[in-house]
Amino acid sequence: MVILGYDAATIGSSSVQVPDLVERLYRSKGASDEFRKNRNNVLFLVADVAQREAMFEAMRRQLALEQMRKPDRRGLLQPHQQRLMSFIERASMQ
Repeated sequence: MVILGYDAATIGSSSVQVPDLVERLYRSKGASDEFRKNRNNVLFLVADVAQREAMFEAMRRQLALEQMRKPDRRGLLQPHQQRLMSFIERASMQ
């Protein structure tokens, strides 16, 4: 399995072309781009360009929640805000 970073290669829902990086990794190996003789079954996981912004937003939200979980930050919240944070945390874990 090959998991490519969201900035390394993306693919659109209407795209029928394999990204250049995926094709190169499938055909060659190593830094010397040596021909890959044994091409076993390989799965490439590539980011969907249409979902990239949603991924960024989910990551920003997760990072903000992590900051709010810190005791010194949580203590600054009002009781109703702390309850809301608990609810949001439980929802984000599902």
